[in-house]
Amino acid sequence: MSDMDVDENGQLWIVEWQYHPKRVTMWSAADGILRKEFLGNTAYGGGGVLDPYDRTRLYYGPLEFQLDWNTGATRLANLTWTGRDDAGKMFQPSAAGEIPIRVNGRTYMVTRTEFARQQAGVVYLYEKGRLRRVAAVGLANGFQALRDPAVMAALPDGKPLNELQFMWSDRNGDGMPQPGEVKFAARRIKAVCGFDRTLGVQAGRFRYEVKEFLADGVPVYEEKEYPGLPDDPGWRLDNGNLFFFRGANYGSPPCEAVYTPDGREVWSYKTEGYGVHALYSASPWRRDQVVAEFDVVGHETAAAGDLGEFLVTHSNVGIWNIWTADGLLAGNIFRDMRDPKARPWSMPEHERGLRLEECTAGQEHFQGYFCRADDNRYYVVAGHNHASVLEVSGIENFKRIGGELVVSEKDVRATLDWEREVRAGETYESARVIDCLKRGSRSIVVDGDDGDWDVVSASLSGDGWDVRFGMLYDDRNLYLCYSAKGRGPMKNSGGDWRTYYKTGAAVDLQMRTDPTADPGKKELIAGDFRLLMTAVEGRPRAVLYRPVVPGASKDEAWNVHTMVYSVTFDRVEPVEDAQLAFRTEQDRYVYEAALPLARLGLKPETGMRLKMDWGILVSGPDGNEVFQRLYWANKATAIVSDVAAEADLHPDLWGFIRFADETGGNWKPKGPEIELGGKSKVDEKEIMDLLEGD
Repeated sequence: MSDMDVDENGQLWIVEWQYHPKRVTMWSAADGILRKEFLGNTAYGGGGVLDPYDRTRLYYGPLEFQLDWNTGATRLANLTWTGRDDAGKMFQPSAAGEIPIRVNGRTYMVTRTEFARQQAGVVYLYEKGRLRRVAAVGLANGFQALRDPAVMAALPDGKPLNELQFMWSDRNGDGMPQPGEVKFAARRIKAVCGFDRTLGVQAGRFRYEVKEFLADGVPVYEEKEYPGLPDDPGWRLDNGNLFFFRGANYGSPPCEAVYTPDGREVWSYKTEGYGVHALYSASPWRRDQVVAEFDVVGHETAAAGDLGEFLVTHSNVGIWNIWTADGLLAGNIFRDMRDPKARPWSMPEHERGLRLEECTAGQEHFQGYFCRADDNRYYVVAGHNHASVLEVSGIENFKRIGGELVVSEKDVRATLDWEREVRAGETYESARVIDCLKRGSRSIVVDGDDGDWDVVSASLSGDGWDVRFGMLYDDRNLYLCYSAKGRGPMKNSGGDWRTYYKTGAAVDLQMRTDPTADPGKKELIAGDFRLLMTAVEGRPRAVLYRPVVPGASKDEAWNVHTMVYSVTFDRVEPVEDAQLAFRTEQDRYVYEAALPLARLGLKPETGMRLKMDWGILVSGPDGNEVFQRLYWANKATAIVSDVAAEADLHPDLWGFIRFADETGGNWKPKGPEIELGGKSKVDEKEIMDLLEGD
């Protein structure tokens, strides 16, 4: 207990100190009866495991919850693991087993992986609501119980734990390793993966298998080497083949692949990398794309239909993939967060029966679980900061189709012509340059209606959505018009104007105002700015971010940082002297602005070229988060789960703006004199040369 107090109604409130559970309880001070308990959120990235053998139980770490499927009520029923023996003696700690596996009539609970690995895998027996630690395998420095003085004194050749791997079975039943129970070997593995249904566990080309079970159910392991297998995270399938995340250890091109035990590849499927950071270099979303996967979160065999044996993997783009054992990417659970049809899982509604097939699990959802339960139905446990149980319907409806596909020479030629046309368009699009025309005689009224705009400077589009951007200038103002269709409402629930870019929808303009600056310069300089515009409580708001302001006081600076990223702006301030207006019509919004040039530090002249970018931040219907960042030039904007990284500016990834007279227009290639050589990327010098020659 860390704190307690009595309120005005005579109720005793107690704040408990432990992590499992994070709990505040309310008691009747008069009679000592527990009236209510409040439980905290999961660890970052979610968690929780539904017991497939008894779906009235859900485990989260050492916590066991009771689920009432008739009413939907849940309660914390049990603490399975405290790290102490029956006499209260404290063990060397290890994570609690969360995943139930039944073998020979006994229920084992095993530790779970994160990012497809764990330093040591620990096996427990579940007996009378408690866990008994009975075995472990993996890296010696990943199992703290080996730090017992007697075990440390018996290490082979005096080697430290970080140079050893091990197998341990609890032969005397005390839950602690003794020297005679542990088998050490020189370290040859990187880590171990998740346990399969036999309690076996893969470690690249090595595998730990149960050789025998002792009379009290303790598994005894043996290590086997399969030289032909890749040194990547893997899982054994029921047919004896092994599924691998190829390239997860950065030793080969990334793909999903299945191998026979002797190393023959059965099938493979190309991916775009694993883990959080694969998203930085991902190509644009498409339906068959596999990128940024984390782990295997489920392994089942369909009770009906043609799916057969399959695995479920989850990823950093919020989609969970269904893989058949014979190599088909058969379907998905949740949507990719970049999918135009995706909705964020942040709606206030949470009633039972709520349909969530259009939702995305979102970024950095590090944990997840899928199973077929004892009622022969399929469930996931998901939620970034909660453990929600969702039923997955339709698994039994998978049907395999087959036949002959005839591709003619005409089809091949047509496909090649189409591809050349696409590549030509990509080559042009890679030269990101737009003209900003003089307003001239145009009458622009900033009222949220784009009917008076005859200029579209640039656009973005995708499956079912379209965003258009207009830009004009005169002697006093820079005029902007954003029109977004099918990309959510213009709504932002933010309370801190400095972080509006995290709390809902917005439109964005980023620019380097120094015309003499090196266009390839990555470092931020004086004159660079970001202008973010949004709508909070139905009113337009704008914030100006300046990373470098010579002479700015320290009091004006704003720093935002996370565990992995930090960025500082010399000045961040709300913009009060701009004209702003927005209007929403069904699935479309328009946002207009007239911005004083002096406020931006901008002095446009005809023919002047500057680095710039524009884009929008996409939110869900409630406007309480950002789940897509869409920009015209900078495509390295997939991260939406790091408040510092999302604030930063990258002028080296921006395009160009050229200020033109009233009769100008968008930059276009003017015939054969402009030759890009068929390349899909154009460097800074080529762009500048093209502009000079236009």
